[in-house]
Amino acid sequence: MQMKLDNYIEDINLLAKRLFEEKGVMPETFFNSSLSDIIEVQNAKEKDQRWVDPLELVGYGRG
Repeated sequence: MQMKLDNYIEDINLLAKRLFEEKGVMPETFFNSSLSDIIEVQNAKEKDQRWVDPLELVGYGRG
């Protein structure tokens, strides 16, 4: 159990390191933020990679 927790903490630290090195996010900003918010931002998809309702594509979704 302790090893699993240690690995989880190391994963969080690695994410903080990558955000600092690649995006310039300061560690204090990272650690004072919600981890779920950070993960959600990291997983954001470009508009062309998002799911689209097929009915909207053929014009049925218009009011």
